[in-house]
Amino acid sequence: MAENSNIEWCHHTYNPWIGCSKVSPACDHCYAETQNNHRKWAEGWGPHAARKRTKTRSNLQKWDKKANELGVRYRVFCASLADIGDNHRSIDPIWRRQLVGDIRQYTNLDILLLTKRPQNIPTLYPDLMEDWPSNAWIGTTVENQVEADRRIPRLLKLPAPVRFASVEPLLGPVDLTSLPYGMPIGNAPSYQDALRGKIWMQEGSVT
Repeated sequence: MAENSNIEWCHHTYNPWIGCSKVSPACDHCYAETQNNHRKWAEGWGPHAARKRTKTRSNLQKWDKKANELGVRYRVFCASLADIGDNHRSIDPIWRRQLVGDIRQYTNLDILLLTKRPQNIPTLYPDLMEDWPSNAWIGTTVENQVEADRRIPRLLKLPAPVRFASVEPLLGPVDLTSLPYGMPIGNAPSYQDALRGKIWMQEGSVT
């Protein structure tokens, strides 16, 4: 599936800004921080480093136009080098409003929003909560059972049409039975994992 991304479950990757802070064990070996240390996109990483606005917003229009021409839908992961639930003071509220506006405008794109801070979404994105667009998916990272128990209930309070869990990195057994798997595909007794596309799991399974 990947086209302009090294992530196999999406076609494209989009980062409205770059930078983040560690909040749980899943962050211990953050690839985004490692890449930033080498490529110097942002001045630093962590709570004392300012987030940096990117200049790739126009890609959304390009991808949306191509998807429309081909009669397909593109999955766009947002964000691989940040957390859309980050409430750092350096993130201009305009950036968030523009992100929501872009999601509403580019309807041929399914935007997969991922956060380790689902509890922050209602406060940071009130316009999203008022009228959640059908092409905005929302997911949270659940690297172990502690984080699954903490984050999944918060995720399920968000009115997105598709809500998913990312288990990367998987640091221990995780019970995902509290997370709906969606509609069954054909007569198969299993459900497709919305995030990884090719992975199939039995309903009520523990991974």
